[in-house]
Amino acid sequence: MLLDNFDQIGTTHSITASVSGNNFNFSQSYNGTAYQGSGSYSSGNLSFSYTADDGVQVDTVTATAHK
Repeated sequence: MLLDNFDQIGTTHSITASVSGNNFNFSQSYNGTAYQGSGSYSSGNLSFSYTADDGVQVDTVTATAHK
């Protein structure tokens, strides 16, 4: 699964996630920032959490998107 413009990395860039059933996970670096996270899809809800580590600060994000 491609997560386009993930964490505002740009509309022409994406993070690639592996999917297994209703779950997904990713671990990828882009432009010096390491992204690692996981999530799931259930009953029209996409829930996920991830960290973004640029070597100076680690941001932790949790979100849910509703269909």
